[in-house]
Amino acid sequence: MYSQPALYPEGVYREADLIHATHSYTRKCCGCMSLQAGGLLACGIWLGLNMYGAILSFQHKSPIYSYLDSVALIIQGIICVAFSIGAIFTVFSLITAKPLILRYAHRMMWVLVFIFIINFFIDLIVFGVQRPQFIDWCTGRSRSRLDEQQSNNLPAQGGDEDVYNCNKLWEAELKFAIVIFIMISLCFMYWALCIWSYSQKQISLLQTYYGYPIHPSAAAAAATMHGPAGVMHNIGRSKAVGDPNSGGKSLAQVSRQALASIYSLFTRNNAATAEKDTTTHTY
Repeated sequence: MYSQPALYPEGVYREADLIHATHSYTRKCCGCMSLQAGGLLACGIWLGLNMYGAILSFQHKSPIYSYLDSVALIIQGIICVAFSIGAIFTVFSLITAKPLILRYAHRMMWVLVFIFIINFFIDLIVFGVQRPQFIDWCTGRSRSRLDEQQSNNLPAQGGDEDVYNCNKLWEAELKFAIVIFIMISLCFMYWALCIWSYSQKQISLLQTYYGYPIHPSAAAAAATMHGPAGVMHNIGRSKAVGDPNSGGKSLAQVSRQALASIYSLFTRNNAATAEKDTTTHTY
């Protein structure tokens, strides 16, 4: 009966009839997918990436860097867990399609996206600054994996990093991290923008349906109302006016009873006056 859950009666307003944004990439996710479906897909990607990142971080590993400071990894894991919880809440808000819940969800996702991007940028700087530590770790790790006899044939000091290609590995990982940072920043911010656009679309639908602007904080309360003035709704059957079991009375019945009461009061007063006069004349 309803195209949206308890919000918009079918046949009155449809999402396809409403243009809430001027650009096609904010009206549709990626320009070709509905905002709701695109938001759910984005939340699925967010949830998968952050759960994977959290698991690796708490194991003191990184999906991008071969070596990173343990404190930075723990902070990254905590942020990934918070991001995963936010993605789950956003999935719930997209399924329910309630403007107030969507408002909280898109604000929370914007905050989490910016925190994630800032933390990624800080990790990138830390990785670049800790180049000597990376070289030492790479050299020691490479030596431990080589046969002892082969290690003895290699120079012990000064040039080990060239032998094990640790400098090239550090440069490659730094370039790879920069590319991933740019891609994640663009994708995450665009997906958050799509969720914001979907929340604005739901508010616009609600305003169009009710015929007047509605503040997002009042959208949830408005969504539970029966509808705007001028829209007819099904009303339960009432009992007949003449039904003896019914306590309701029509306006005509009330008027007749009031007039009858006034007339009976006036008649009683006249009768009492006439009786008093008769008694006086008798004496």
